[in-house]
Amino acid sequence: MISTKKQVEKLTAQLEKVTEQRKKYQEKERNVKAKLRAAQNKLRNERLIKKGRAIEELQGSHAAEMAPEATLDWLEQEFGARVSDETAE
Repeated sequence: MISTKKQVEKLTAQLEKVTEQRKKYQEKERNVKAKLRAAQNKLRNERLIKKGRAIEELQGSHAAEMAPEATLDWLEQEFGARVSDETAE
């Protein structure tokens, strides 16, 4: 039968091993979450670029001259859209 001292040493070593594994998995989790955020941001940026391109096509030759802040006013004027500040953000 294993002595109590050896059992404590064995359990202590096992705890250290599990603690180290937990730290590695936490680091891996942080890395995966960072990659996920980066991928989600990339998709959002692509979507915003496509929407911006579509709006500039609708604005025609005036798109380059128009300030980005004026786009909401332009949309309301052209399409009668009611755009609030909350939906713009």
